[in-house]
Amino acid sequence: MKKMFIFAVLAVLGAGCSTGIVSMGNGTYMVAYHGTDFNTMYGMKAKCLKKANQFCAKRGMAMEVVSIDGEDAQTDVFDDKPAACELIFRAVPTNSVSH
Repeated sequence: MKKMFIFAVLAVLGAGCSTGIVSMGNGTYMVAYHGTDFNTMYGMKAKCLKKANQFCAKRGMAMEVVSIDGEDAQTDVFDDKPAACELIFRAVPTNSVSH
């Protein structure tokens, strides 16, 4: 039991935390992740994009990025900030995605 608890805690720490998909209205959504000192902004961006693509695919839609922003983890004497990313996207019909 103790080993399972430790594994679960490590899995959560390694994966980071997500807001989940949040509706912003008119087919626009947001998802955000923040990780640990071991994560990078690029890893967090990949998680956001993957989550948004999965969300849209389940609805037969395509994901279109509106904006994406992120920060790498920062560790100093006074403040520790985990890597983070925020993605705002639209769920659009698959034939209307611009390339």
